[in-house]
This record gives sequence, structure tokens and C-alpha cells, in this order.
Amino acid sequence: MPRFGAHLSVAPLDLPDQRRTVSGPAAALLRAGQLKCDCVQLFLRPNRQWTAPELSPEQVAAFAAEKTAAGAIHPVVAHAAYLINLAGPPEARVARGRVADLSLAALKDELARAVALGLPYVVVHAGNHLGLGEEAGWRRVVAALDEALDPHRDASVTLLVENTAGQGTAVGWRLEQLALILDHVAHRARVGLCLDTCHLFAAGYDLRTPEAYQSTIAEIDRRIGLDRLHVWHLNDSLRELAGRIDRHTHIGCGAIGIEGFRLLVNDPRFAAHPMILETPKENDAGRPMDPVNLRLLRRLAGKK
Repeated sequence: MPRFGAHLSVAPLDLPDQRRTVSGPAAALLRAGQLKCDCVQLFLRPNRQWTAPELSPEQVAAFAAEKTAAGAIHPVVAHAAYLINLAGPPEARVARGRVADLSLAALKDELARAVALGLPYVVVHAGNHLGLGEEAGWRRVVAALDEALDPHRDASVTLLVENTAGQGTAVGWRLEQLALILDHVAHRARVGLCLDTCHLFAAGYDLRTPEAYQSTIAEIDRRIGLDRLHVWHLNDSLRELAGRIDRHTHIGCGAIGIEGFRLLVNDPRFAAHPMILETPKENDAGRPMDPVNLRLLRRLAGKK
């Protein structure tokens, strides 16, 4: 059966029974253990800041210790900061400098942190071309991925390009675009795919019926190859098919519906894949929803 998990916080976690507080990557692992996750995703840098404190030796050691203690939780997947834009024009600037330079530096740092922690995957969005055009955008993504990976050519970490919903000038919402990126990188063996169900649906790839689901998976295989797909993000969609709007909701509570997820989690081709929730953490009443969504996925897969 697939390995179910969630994107979890690295914020400090109090452990009163052990009279200690854990923060950083180790805290996400501990939260994953509390939820009985099979895998976990986390941020290695602040999600919406260009600057990031160094990953300390103490944090690396704490993560290694917790990872050994929680050996059943794997893989641990890093998600790169959302500010990173690999596809945009070189002249685009923010207060701290050129976005292209800041993005490349941040992605290199994400990879260095993943290497230090021994993580197998870093998920990154291609970004937005901001008027350059789709071809210029994906070509800039290819160049950035290769430059970021070059210092780590001997490491085992793999960059996974995540599909987008297609809002605005987003690059990577069509499978053809993703295929172009993955086929043109020089470090081909070090770049793969992460697919988000909400983004797929928003981009026009249906999952709701057996026929639609099989058609979408066949298209992924034909365009890219299922062997290059390493991680799934599981999110239902608040918005309609092909609406190109990225709005996540709880499993079975959106436009994809229960049947689409039942088909995915029971597909033998993905029986060993990590499937990671990025759904809202609470419902409107303030109830924690990761446990609810995880239980539902396990039930759909016949897993207790």
C-alpha cells in the first residue's frame, strides 16, 4: 500500500513527559510519529522569506537521532520555499535583489540542507514566467535546475518538479511542459516529478471516474513516464475541473471526490509511493484534520 503522510511543521514541539522541547526538522519527524505517518514532508527554510538561519550541527544531530528512532517514517521529503521562481525574467527584482539570483541561491541552499540531513527529495515549483512566454520560462527552469544540482552531482538527493494548477503565468501546469523540463535537464537522473492531485484536476486532468482516472495516468505515462514520478501530493480541489485555480480542501470534500482518491490509493503502480497531504490543518470548527484525512486514506486503501 502507499506510504501516507502529511506536510508538518518544524516549529518547536513541547514534550512535557520528556521535559524537553524539540524544534527544526526533528520536530516534524516527531509530529509524524504522533500521527502514525509512514512518511513526512517539511520545509527546510522559512517558506516566505529569502533569508534563513543556518542549519545548526545540533539540529542535524537531533534530526539524525529522531530519524533513527522513527525508522519506519520514510521518506522524509523537503518542499522548497514558495518564493522561489526559476522561470521568471532575469531582470525581475524585489527589495533584496534580482529574483532569479535569490531563487537560485535559495534552491542551492535547500539542496545543501537536504544533503546535510540525508533526505532523498526536494520538491520545487517551476515558478511563473511573468510575461517571458512559456518556452522561455521552461528553458530558464532547466538552466536553474542544472546549476543548482551541479555542486551536488555526487549526492543522492533528487529534485522533484511539482505540477502547478496553471494560475496566471505558471509554468509546469501542462504535462507537455513538465516533460520538456525533465527531458532537457543535463542532470536527467537527478530530476523527477511530484504530482499534486488538486493541481492536476485544476489543470484539466480528470480523476473522478475509472475511465477518466486511467486516461489521466496513461497520459502521464505517455508524456513523462511513471518511472519519473516519485511523490504524490494528495489534496481535493475546492474549484472545478480545468479552472486553473489552486484551492486545496480535505479529501472527499471537493470537486475530485472520494472515488478519485480511492482509485489512486489502490493503484498497484503506486503501491510504494509516498502520498503526502497538503490539506488545511483544521476545519471551520477548529478540529485538527490531518488525523481525519489520514484515517480516510487508510480506510480507502483497506489499511488499518
